[in-house]
Parts: sequence; C-alpha cells; structure tokens
Amino acid sequence: PTKTGYTFNGWWDQLLSGSYTITDNISLTGQWTLNEYTITFDLAGWTWVDNTGYNVETPDFTLPTPTKEWYTFTWWTGDNWSTPQTSVTIAQWSTWDRNYTANWEANSYTITFSGGDMSEWSISPISTTYDSGSITLPWWDSLSKTGYTFSGWTYSGVSYASGDSVNNLTGE
Repeated sequence: PTKTGYTFNGWWDQLLSGSYTITDNISLTGQWTLNEYTITFDLAGWTWVDNTGYNVETPDFTLPTPTKEWYTFTWWTGDNWSTPQTSVTIAQWSTWDRNYTANWEANSYTITFSGGDMSEWSISPISTTYDSGSITLPWWDSLSKTGYTFSGWTYSGVSYASGDSVNNLTGE
C-alpha cells in the first residue's frame, strides 16, 4: 500500500501475535510513519537547515524574509525554478526536501562631509555601494580655521587622514 507523505510499516491487528495460520476473516490496519522533510537555506555566506522541517500535515506556510546586514534581500532561487521567487509558500501535502538560496543586493549609501562650524566650505558627498571597493577621502590640506590645523576626518570614533582609502563606511 502507499499513502502520500507516509512510509508503510506493516499490518497490525491487536489480536495477532507470533506466527500462525489464519482460518477466518480478519481486519488488519496499516501502520504508517509520517515522513519529515527538511528545508536547507543557503544565505550566501552560511547555510542553515530548518531542523523542524515539515510534513504533509503541516499547513501552508511562507518562508520568512531573511536579513543580512548592509544588504537587501532580492529573491529566492532553488527547487528547480525557472525564475527567481520573491516569496515562497510551501503547500500542505508537499513531499520533498527543499533547497533555497537567498540572493542579495548590496545597499548603497552616501558619505557626507562636515566641517563642523566651518560652514563656508563645501565638500561634495560621495555615493558608494557596500562591498564595491574602496573610496578615497577628500584631500583638504588647504582648509583653514584661525588657530587650527586640519588633521583629518573622524567617523564613528575612528580617525582618517585626508586621502585615506577606506571600505564600507556604514555607521557601525
């Protein structure tokens, strides 16, 4: 016998035990084990397996939207789709292990420069994308303020010199 989402474990009758010849009509009940299926997620950098999984009795559910610092989730690929999916719902009565890969787009951000109370100078902002390579901080050797010497830039408690090459200034 077959039953979708189950493994057959044999027949059962509470009156039968041991080995004997059946000489009258009897009624046997099939014994079944519910199959469990896993979901493996490749989150681009680490893999997570949903150990709780699902089975044919699990109601429809939608995969959660993953998060990754400094990236935006774009879509899922996997399970032999021809096109990426932004939302994946596992339907009740599904009967296979699943594999999904999260796809990401690096966030863009803008670096603005402030001269503190030196409002007379203007520095153009720099737009960049996370993990797209380094940027060069502006040179401002000619900046002046009476009684002060320009010593560089400070960001999140870190000091940088004019012309430093930096990666991924994100506010962290």
